[in-house]
Amino acid sequence: MTAVAPARRIDPRVVRTRAAVLAATREVLTESGFPALCIDGVAKRSGVARTTIYRHWPSAAALAHEAFRDLAEPAPDIDTGSIRDDLLAHLRWLRTALEDSEWGRLLPHVVAASHHDPELAELHRAFGAERRRPAVAAVDRAIGRGELPAGLDSDALVDRLAGPLFYRCLVRLRPTTDADLESLVDGALNGPAAR
Repeated sequence: MTAVAPARRIDPRVVRTRAAVLAATREVLTESGFPALCIDGVAKRSGVARTTIYRHWPSAAALAHEAFRDLAEPAPDIDTGSIRDDLLAHLRWLRTALEDSEWGRLLPHVVAASHHDPELAELHRAFGAERRRPAVAAVDRAIGRGELPAGLDSDALVDRLAGPLFYRCLVRLRPTTDADLESLVDGALNGPAAR
């Protein structure tokens, strides 16, 4: 009989400390942006010692990234058997994340900061790749089923679909309707690249 290692119990104080630090970080980012974020300021605002913060986050960029990432709902892995339905579901999820979540409200601050901080930029790129993986996988499955042509660039198709949502939300400051999503998906699936 093999022994099963007991589950590691997480100290509730660590959970509370982590939550306080990440909440304070999000407040600073929302109020003043990444240039104003510093470990000293987060320590004062959260009531958590600088040494404790540095023990968990080696830099302001790592702290900002985790505060942002912590808000993100996991990207759904959707497989309805229809690429149109899969893509619509992915875009509805993305629209909700962009328009109706704290993650979406913090996104402009993280994107702006990523242009000036190489560490944050790398963390943000990796996070974006992880978030888009299920949509790319849905396109790859559709190629495998013969719904989409072999050789179709899955990444480019996902970019063509997600890009307008980011543009409408972050640049035009306009919501995206279900009709907008259907038009976008139908246009992409019926366009020359998808034939």
